[in-house]
Amino acid sequence: MPRCFLPNKPTIDAGWDASTVTTWMWSRSVMLDLAPARRRVITIGAGIAAMVAMLGCPGDNEAMREHAEGAAVPAADSPASAAPQDPEPPTLAAPAPASGGEPAAVERGIGIVLFFEGDGISEAGSGEDTLMIRPDTMSSAVLARFIHRRSGRSWQYVVEAHDSVSGSSLEFGSEVDGLPVERATGDGRWVRVIHGQTNSGALQYGWVQVSPGRAQFQRWSNVLPDRPLFFAEGITPEFHGSARGKMVEFPLRERNGRHDYIMYPMQVQGEWMQVRVVTPADVCGVEEAVRQSLLWIRYLDEQDRPRVWFHTRGC
Repeated sequence: MPRCFLPNKPTIDAGWDASTVTTWMWSRSVMLDLAPARRRVITIGAGIAAMVAMLGCPGDNEAMREHAEGAAVPAADSPASAAPQDPEPPTLAAPAPASGGEPAAVERGIGIVLFFEGDGISEAGSGEDTLMIRPDTMSSAVLARFIHRRSGRSWQYVVEAHDSVSGSSLEFGSEVDGLPVERATGDGRWVRVIHGQTNSGALQYGWVQVSPGRAQFQRWSNVLPDRPLFFAEGITPEFHGSARGKMVEFPLRERNGRHDYIMYPMQVQGEWMQVRVVTPADVCGVEEAVRQSLLWIRYLDEQDRPRVWFHTRGC
């Protein structure tokens, strides 16, 4: 894994509340303006500046997290429109823990659902927007809510759910989080998202309606060809001379026990991608000589999930 992409080491502070609904919050500040109710708060991380100083990197890949308990989620109004339910394809299994001290794989699905960029929350102002997560495309019931809040210079992404699960929000960019998408209906109007995971490892699913001005769905097959990449957690770097061709050797430089490289996409053929591999990575600037070569990699697996990832902030 290239430098500037290291796992966070969480620290925990705990308080108390009698509520049973779990809320996950991501914020740049440790002190958040929570609702005026007693909440249990678990603070993970010590702030972006501290992480940058600790890692020696221009930016951290994950915003700091806070877990809190709040009020139960009531039912909402019926969806504005519903699409017929597609036949059930195989459901993604929770990723297995990585071995050898590597960080566990993250379930990123086939894409991500994001709040629409024009969500009415100004850069300097305050506001809140919510996506309802439903049990199916025909239901008016609410399984969970995905909430984006901004207050001045602080921001939060919150998942409120009935079940006691850990959050599955995914950082897509600096101050931009979304929910991993397992699959979409044929007309693309609904997506089945992964919004949490139980203590036993079972992924939690629900449906979100995609609509202009509210929610957008981006497939990894469209996103990844435009980003500098590296192999995802638990994936061994493998290079090929051609798409579906034989493996070729391309030794990667190591730094602090991790591979130091970056891959620039050149072209795509199905789940295969031609990349310009540079080692050591030059995205953060490098003073030593680099080696580079045009090679092929398999960037999606058989379920169209990414085998590669990108720096969501910094370099």
